[in-house]
Amino acid sequence: MSGDTSAEAAHALARQVRGDGIRTLALNVGNRWQISMNLIDPLRIGPDIAFDRIAQLVPFMQADIDHCELVGLLSEAALKKISSERWDELGLGVETTIEYRRSHGYHF
Repeated sequence: MSGDTSAEAAHALARQVRGDGIRTLALNVGNRWQISMNLIDPLRIGPDIAFDRIAQLVPFMQADIDHCELVGLLSEAALKKISSERWDELGLGVETTIEYRRSHGYHF
């Protein structure tokens, strides 16, 4: 989120998005706020749905979305549920899947 976003707005946004398969925290990182999300059931509530929930609320919070980043990996099945036209916006790609990493020599 932009550097102009207040702590109150960031925490309110995290609270409003939390629930139904999404755990959230508002974190201050440098001069910006981020909404960190843990997707409990990414086949049901994926990164696209989580992002859209945030995007619907930010105009009312005097905030904006700077970027989206996947921390960790996503299953290929969860990725396939998301239109490939949105992958760049969401920080996703074939290389962010568990299956891709395993097939390219990564060990977990």
